[in-house]
Amino acid sequence: MKKSSLIASFHVSLIIARELKTSYDGSFAKKCAIAIANAFENTTAIKQIESVSLPRSTVSRRISVLNNFVERKIKQEIDDCRYFSICLDESVDRSDTSQLLIYIRYVNDNFAVSEELLDLKPLYRTTKGIDDFNAVQNSNKKFGDFKKCSDVITDGAKAMVGSFMCYLGCLAYHCIIHQEALCGRFLKSCETMEFVTKAVNLIQGGNRSLTHRKFRHFLTEMNAAYPDLLLHCEIRDKISFTRYTESINTLIRKFDKYFANFDKIKSDIALFVNPRTANTEQKVELQIELCMLQADPFFTAKTETCEYFYQLLPADKYPRLRNFGLKMTSMFSSTYLCESAFSTLNIIKSNYRTTLSDATLLSVLRLARTEIPIDINEVILIEDELQA
Repeated sequence: MKKSSLIASFHVSLIIARELKTSYDGSFAKKCAIAIANAFENTTAIKQIESVSLPRSTVSRRISVLNNFVERKIKQEIDDCRYFSICLDESVDRSDTSQLLIYIRYVNDNFAVSEELLDLKPLYRTTKGIDDFNAVQNSNKKFGDFKKCSDVITDGAKAMVGSFMCYLGCLAYHCIIHQEALCGRFLKSCETMEFVTKAVNLIQGGNRSLTHRKFRHFLTEMNAAYPDLLLHCEIRDKISFTRYTESINTLIRKFDKYFANFDKIKSDIALFVNPRTANTEQKVELQIELCMLQADPFFTAKTETCEYFYQLLPADKYPRLRNFGLKMTSMFSSTYLCESAFSTLNIIKSNYRTTLSDATLLSVLRLARTEIPIDINEVILIEDELQA
């Protein structure tokens, strides 16, 4: 019964972390379980539930142990992977602390891809490039070196793209989502849409039922072509885009500037997407295997692309092409995971939990975001071995 109570305590603590609840909710969950068992008049279940330890301190300790288990699994999988890439993003939490999120994407020899939260580093003082670099270096010491790193993707901030990133010895570029947003800043033709948005909100936005009814009544009195506000209509008339020429040219120049880093891997991307039709002279080290591949009717008849095609290649016949496919598969394309994780972080560190310790915040965030399966029996066994 003691072991069953321990397993139950770990299971409840894991659910609390994944549901972004506080450690105090352990006692609440226990009261609910007892009330349910009592309603069914199951005295045996009541005694068993009462034996489960779920005070705040115990739940916090269980969450820490579960986090350590996931962290060891990530380190083991990084050691076994062929390549990995990392993405970095920085944001400010509810206590005005700058948090640096580090995500990792790694691929093994079978093209199985995993994306996990590598670390969360608070920056209490400045947020300069050297601060970000030191934070990444500290994570590096915990999980290994960057010899297998294929690329680093950032949010494009100056602190993220300085010379310290080049020290990692791999490709570093801006997140494609952020680059599109930066390009959009330079277009000054949004005044019309702002006016339209304000007009629509004035008529139909929020709690404006009376205004909306009056507007429809006005349209009826005026014998308008449409009885209500149109939120979408097709453009049938020909429009001259001459006056937008300068804006379009400006946008093109900004795209060329912010997407310049992608030119470095443009040929690699084309080769990765479809090696069957790629230029065999692009990469000298791959020429022989590319020629063999493009002359093989078995592979030329395939319709798969990207990593789905490369995993079909036998490692003994196409080792370099397969290695190239693994490296490209490991690359991040955006910092979306970091952006999404910040939303989760703000739920965990709400206005009522701003005093959470850094270790607890990382533990809860990792357990909430991880895709690694957690075997509670294995967790308890490892913990017993560490304490022995």
